[in-house]
Amino acid sequence: SKLLKKINWVFISKGLPGRFHGDLHFENILFNKKNKKFTFLDWRQDFENNIKVGDIYYDLAKLMHGIIVSHEQVNNKKFKITWDKNIINFHIAQSNAHKLSLRYYEKWLKDNGYSLTKVRILTSLIFINIAPLHHHPYSLFLYALGKSMLFKELNKIDNYK
Repeated sequence: SKLLKKINWVFISKGLPGRFHGDLHFENILFNKKNKKFTFLDWRQDFENNIKVGDIYYDLAKLMHGIIVSHEQVNNKKFKITWDKNIINFHIAQSNAHKLSLRYYEKWLKDNGYSLTKVRILTSLIFINIAPLHHHPYSLFLYALGKSMLFKELNKIDNYK
């Protein structure tokens, strides 16, 4: 609750309207090599009852969430979490391709005028929000990851710039 109170909710809630997906992560994206086209699956039917536009920042954050946490690694139990009193240790195996993709993605966000801070905060909130929907101990891992990301982002000197 202390971290949530530190969020500049006005900053976070100022979205960027655009065509949206609503659940943009890699399991919802197919690529056809033959015709070199993407197909997006599992679109959300609306964004606050609006079927034409939504907040593009949410989709950007969902995409970041998929780069940071590969469902393949989760399914293969390549994550760890220990929680002893006030100390939480967690880790997920990330391929070099995922690490490099995250760096390129963050650079792309900055180069294209998006707020990396906003995307990171929304990504951390997504992890916290989806945590109770998943099995134990993955649920604890998601919560710890989201909380850690939120703490790091909110405590940066240049936060919200």
